Amino acid sequence: MFALTSLVLVQLSRYRVLSQHVCLLQHSYELHARSAGNQFSEKSGNASSNQSAKQKDWRVTGDSHSIGNAISVWLADAISRPRGLNLSLTGSYSHWPEDRFVGQQYHQCHGDDNMCFGKYLFKTHGEVPLSVDQLTTVNAEMHARHKGGQMMYLTSVIKVGGVSMGNLLHTKVVEYAQAFNPLWLAPVSRRHCVVHYRVGDFVEYTQKYRGEAEIVNAKSVAAAMSSFDPSPLTVEILNGGISHFPEGLLPNHSQVMEDTEKARSVRFLHKLKHAISEAFPAAHVQFGGTRTTDEDWFRLAQAPLAVVAMGSFGVSAAMAGANNQVRSPATRHLLNVHDQIAPTQIRPGWTTYRYELEDWNAM
Repeated sequence: MFALTSLVLVQLSRYRVLSQHVCLLQHSYELHARSAGNQFSEKSGNASSNQSAKQKDWRVTGDSHSIGNAISVWLADAISRPRGLNLSLTGSYSHWPEDRFVGQQYHQCHGDDNMCFGKYLFKTHGEVPLSVDQLTTVNAEMHARHKGGQMMYLTSVIKVGGVSMGNLLHTKVVEYAQAFNPLWLAPVSRRHCVVHYRVGDFVEYTQKYRGEAEIVNAKSVAAAMSSFDPSPLTVEILNGGISHFPEGLLPNHSQVMEDTEKARSVRFLHKLKHAISEAFPAAHVQFGGTRTTDEDWFRLAQAPLAVVAMGSFGVSAAMAGANNQVRSPATRHLLNVHDQIAPTQIRPGWTTYRYELEDWNAM
């Protein structure tokens, strides 16, 4: 027990050291952003605003707020034009997309001079070209299964509209990186795999709202990677939101509870690293370290091989990838590990995987 506790403390100490390195990186990004001119389109009421640009010196923080949910709301708004995504559901706790659009926009890297990918999205236009049949299906799925929640959690919606949504997101990824950090677009080895496994507040959230304390088994994630062609030679495991504990979503949350969840998160990510190393003995497996939200999201979006578990962060980044291979859980709802379905193909190169469960509280 002492050895395990020591391991957790050492790992948390490493994260603190890495966070100092991130601060230095952020400073270099800010210098680049200022010298680049940072031209981008301001969102306004007319469609021509994408052709107008406002030049300003921005402080690039990279701290997009709940970026998966923000992207989901932004895409819902993009789908709503011009024909309409009817998501104003009677009795839901918010209306779509207007109320949530305003809320998500407000929370993106506060400060007039601060910039992050989430803020950039909400300041630019986008339109997802879905057919009438696709719109009908997405509306039906949202009304039948989700009752006002984020559409990015539904595998059925991702399957129907993922290609069109992904193409739009990829365009925004390129625009943002070219303006603020072109290094994010640097070529990556085709045998490099990035893994995102949602930890942090995820189980606390699902346990409070769904009564679940089970998670996707680490060996199931490693097994999903075996279908990649070519197989990975390098694997990067993102931190999965170890320190992500948003206020307001976790009733009765405490610092003691948060520290416990962080420690469990660290232990699980080490378990995941071991499972992947065991499944791919020739591969170099390492942690991505502590980076900003945007950096992690872009790393996943640029990965030729991407593996994700639950939550919207992973699938939104995977969707934005160009010509990538993706593996995601075979579940109807990406917040519900017990709603497992048969594996399916989302699009060419993207398939879902079967998984076993394990008890988070036993970690």
